[in-house]
Amino acid sequence: MYTWKCTTDDGKESKPHGRSLPERVALKTRNRLLRIGTWNVRTLYQAGNLNNALKEMDYMKFDLLGISECKWIDNGTLVKDDHIMIYSGGKEHKNGVGIIMRKEIARSLIGYWAISERVIMIKLKGKPFNISIIQIYATTQDHEDE
Repeated sequence: MYTWKCTTDDGKESKPHGRSLPERVALKTRNRLLRIGTWNVRTLYQAGNLNNALKEMDYMKFDLLGISECKWIDNGTLVKDDHIMIYSGGKEHKNGVGIIMRKEIARSLIGYWAISERVIMIKLKGKPFNISIIQIYATTQDHEDE
């Protein structure tokens, strides 16, 4: 299983989860289209829903897919087929966010930050610049501001 660690630009550890890979491969972002999508899946807690999300991701030819409302607890990584999912959830099976990426994209992962059950961020090593991707699950107007 893949895990990662990050440092800030001044070399200090920024406390993401995991440890670094021995070799990070930079994404070449010039002249390359990085296909990114988002999806409120309503839940990945039911059997078969993760497989459906992976099939849709492949069908749509996404490199990365931000997931809202996955409803998994805690945070971590999951490797399935040619995909890696990084997720962040709470103590109950509600809310939750995640990012699914193809393994070749995950090779350039510098680190990830599971900030809360509603916010997760990943950082990819790229050329000519690094890429940060943030997945957020916001409430609807039916909920209070808190």
